[in-house]
Amino acid sequence: MHEQDYFNEIKNIIENVEVNKKVREYKNNYDDLMAKWNIGKLLVKAQGGETRASMEIT
Repeated sequence: MHEQDYFNEIKNIIENVEVNKKVREYKNNYDDLMAKWNIGKLLVKAQGGETRASMEIT
């Protein structure tokens, strides 16, 4: 194996690790966002719907 081949192999491994990290971060952020959105949706529903909930906010 040539020096450039080693370099490219190491570069590919590092790039894959970084891409996988970003994918996991995105997935975690998406899960957090969906959980909070669903909580908000339930709170609005518990207050009698969007119109009523928006009227009660002062």
